Amino acid sequence: MTRTKRAGIRRRRSDRSSSPPDDTGPRLCHSNGSGSSLYTRVRYPPPVISMPSFKCKDIGMKCEFETTAENEFDLEQKIADHAREVHGKENLSAEEWMQIKKTIH
Repeated sequence: MTRTKRAGIRRRRSDRSSSPPDDTGPRLCHSNGSGSSLYTRVRYPPPVISMPSFKCKDIGMKCEFETTAENEFDLEQKIADHAREVHGKENLSAEEWMQIKKTIH
């Protein structure tokens, strides 16, 4: 407890305003789970994670095929299936895979 000089009123530490000034920067969170009054930085919004995608046009094919997947392994499976079914390629060469991997975004 502290005593203010002017009015002689005692205030507890918890009675003080604990919210930081409102600004446009990263928000501050008062509670860190342990009950202490330290501020911890919380970033908003969470980062956007883009899914890998591929277009046949990007490797010079005259094909409108575009696909996305949750990860690169699944995307490569979709590309291999498309190459086999539409372009008639059972196996893609190492050079073709290198060219495909360069264009995945």
